Amino acid sequence: MKVVIAGGGRFGENIAKRLAEKGVKVYVIDINERICNKLSKVVPALIICGDACDPKTLNEVGMEDTDFFLAMTGNDELNIICALLAKELGAKNVIVRINHPEHLEACKELGIEETLSIYPADLVARDIEKMILKEEG
Repeated sequence: MKVVIAGGGRFGENIAKRLAEKGVKVYVIDINERICNKLSKVVPALIICGDACDPKTLNEVGMEDTDFFLAMTGNDELNIICALLAKELGAKNVIVRINHPEHLEACKELGIEETLSIYPADLVARDIEKMILKEEG
């Protein structure tokens, strides 16, 4: 299985580590050279210092044999654009990190409805709710 992650921040790094430890072939693309240098020391993955919204970068990584493209930057609009481009270039599945719930509808409008949109604040709220309700039950 091949997974390409756009964004090497907290989310991207954590996901890359976990998947690589399970034997998944992981590529991380980040435009920030400092982040790329850090990742290359702590993540057993191929780190590409480049723009994940640049078709040339995505073609070099090879979207046609990418099972999952994860757009995990902190910028919703950038994530949506990268995911659309990755999908157009042949990525089989795309997963988009969304910080603002109003962008969920935009994803659907742009044809990303079959992908998973992640709204971190909502996920945390659900986890806390489960913990509290578990304590009551």
